[in-house]
Amino acid sequence: MMTTRVLLQQIFNYLKNEYDVSAWWRNESALEICVGAILVQNTTWRQAHVALKQLITTGNLEINEIKKLDILILQKLIKPSGFYRTKANTLKRFVNLVSQSKDGTLKGLLSLDRENLRVSLLSVKGIGNETADDIILYAAHKPSFVVDKYSQRIFTRYGIQPTGTTYLKWQTLIHDNVDRDVLKFQEFHALLVRLGQDRCKSIPECVECCLKSVCQTGLKNCM
Repeated sequence: MMTTRVLLQQIFNYLKNEYDVSAWWRNESALEICVGAILVQNTTWRQAHVALKQLITTGNLEINEIKKLDILILQKLIKPSGFYRTKANTLKRFVNLVSQSKDGTLKGLLSLDRENLRVSLLSVKGIGNETADDIILYAAHKPSFVVDKYSQRIFTRYGIQPTGTTYLKWQTLIHDNVDRDVLKFQEFHALLVRLGQDRCKSIPECVECCLKSVCQTGLKNCM
């Protein structure tokens, strides 16, 4: 019987052979990643990206600009992302956190070690585990695996589950069985998102899935 570590590496190898995610995040600034992580909550990246682009084109994707921007104008700019009132307030609280951090800069905030950065981000109302880890992994470049609906769905269907169902239980399972390498975490997360959007949907499309020959659900559905 294969260990969890071996199974996770198997998934990674199959997905890496199937998808190219090399350009998934590397052209974005740290602030774009942070703001995008907030805007994408409870919506698609396409909708979040529209809102993000509106901040960029109006010259408002800057810490000081968001801080001084009238809340109603900010809401209007990010409206395409949905839940725009809540997200506008979260963005305001986030830039306040940045202003209060080391040197009052985003670089100063992101320079905190992984544990302290996570605590700081989670202190902001509107930023939960997934958003915090998104910022830590992609903007701060620190190894903190992002557990989202795609990874939980794929791993569960594959036959991998932690002893509990909480976010931190899932994250601990990954951290204990995948080398804590930033690029590996980034690529693995991106690959899981691609598979989740492409094949492993709420109703799985196992016949066309690259994991069908090794996934418990795929083997069952393709018999």
